Amino acid sequence: MAAILNGMYKLTKFHLVVVSLILFETSLYAQSSAKFHCPVNGTVRRNLDGAEGSGNDIKALRFYSNDGNIFSCSDGVVTAVDTSRNRFAIFIKWRKYEISYHDLDSSHVQIGDKIKTRDLIGRIDYPELMIIVSKNDKILSAKEIYSLVSCN
Repeated sequence: MAAILNGMYKLTKFHLVVVSLILFETSLYAQSSAKFHCPVNGTVRRNLDGAEGSGNDIKALRFYSNDGNIFSCSDGVVTAVDTSRNRFAIFIKWRKYEISYHDLDSSHVQIGDKIKTRDLIGRIDYPELMIIVSKNDKILSAKEIYSLVSCN
């Protein structure tokens, strides 16, 4: 980018260094403000039993699926696939985050699988999925998770 600007304008070395630093800082900011893709073809459920504004510290976010398909919110590696009462929980680690997907009826992944954003990881028959997100081993609140997940 700095080279393109130099071709368009007569910039001094100082200007090129400043432009390069701005571009570098911008790219660092973009990497640190992670946004996750929506895990369903559907919507996020905002009113989580009083999660927003009620003082309750709910540590999960629920999504409604239109077709039962569950997708990975991000790239990552599957760290665990657990079952309980014929339901699955899938754990995927990406950078400083670990995302767990709960209440799935089937899993399409195994421990160690490398996952890309929007890879199909499982299915649900009941239209609701719950995810929990932790960053640096701290579980995020529903409000924090909502700010990270984009369902546009």
